[in-house]
Amino acid sequence: MDQVCAWKIHHILRALLASIESSNPVSLASSARALLEHVASVAVLVDTIEKLMAGLENQGSPYKIDELLKSTDNTLQTSYYGSGRVAAAPGERRARHVNDCIKALKKTASNIDLVYEDLCEYVHPNFGSNQLVSRGELGVGELAPEPVQLGRTLDRFCDYVGLLLEELEQFDYRISFACLQLSDLSLRCIQPGTTTRNVFSKRPAKPTGDGRGKETAYSFPNARTAMEAVGMTYEFLRSEGVEVGVQSIGATERGWIYDTFSTSRGTLWFKVPSPDPALLPEPDESDF
Repeated sequence: MDQVCAWKIHHILRALLASIESSNPVSLASSARALLEHVASVAVLVDTIEKLMAGLENQGSPYKIDELLKSTDNTLQTSYYGSGRVAAAPGERRARHVNDCIKALKKTASNIDLVYEDLCEYVHPNFGSNQLVSRGELGVGELAPEPVQLGRTLDRFCDYVGLLLEELEQFDYRISFACLQLSDLSLRCIQPGTTTRNVFSKRPAKPTGDGRGKETAYSFPNARTAMEAVGMTYEFLRSEGVEVGVQSIGATERGWIYDTFSTSRGTLWFKVPSPDPALLPEPDESDF
């Protein structure tokens, strides 16, 4: 669904560029509003997946796990198949209202409702959009906008686009990270001894070793996956109150990565498993 949204946004950005190049203020306003609505729909996806991840952590109830998965699946299904038609067919999914999407976007862009209201003023057939192509009083004015005012309006639209692209960049990072977390949880499910009641349990970050060098690097034998070991690394550093500077890879061996951190305690070494390529999905060019 993230890829579907990205492809639609790609075409909206093409329309925005064409509007700027052709000096088309009406099209610019419409495309800017369309961009806002689609970025807001991405906000819903990010919010839904992150709520799933938070809900699954330390969750041992099969009933609650099932509820979380069904709720998330319903959001994804509605986002793709949802219809905004008033006379929807029986059983047809109703699309989420754009105002609900804007509420999700407002969590990170506090004034986005005011931005949306402003753009709507210039998209709807009223005085705002009339000012994009005319000036003066009805009947005695001119079919040409006031240049200075139009320039300020278009600059404001472009500022809105910049704000939305910054939000989109952050959402892209967050959903990519969430997908990595979901992939990691799927790897946990195939570990020996895994049950529904313990697969999402949070294990303590208790390392072996002293971290002073490669041979005695901190390691986490109770970590079930590479990503869980990495998470335990940072959790351990935080719990110890260690101030962290530069991180780098100190060495690699078959099946292992040695991370080094410059810290307030000097250089610390951590030994974490490298992801098993055999367990990673092959890229599929037939995907969206």
